[in-house]
Amino acid sequence: MQAYFARHEVDKKATGFSQGEDGFPSPGRVAWDAWGGDPGQRWVGTIDV
Repeated sequence: MQAYFARHEVDKKATGFSQGEDGFPSPGRVAWDAWGGDPGQRWVGTIDV
């Protein structure tokens, strides 16, 4: 999960990631939300591996 968020942080800069943009929700946004979105990213950042 940590690897997913590290790899896909750039998806947040793509067109359609944010509400109101053309193509919303983009496939990257759908996947981001399926992995837990920003709360999931914050949570997984608290886990030591």
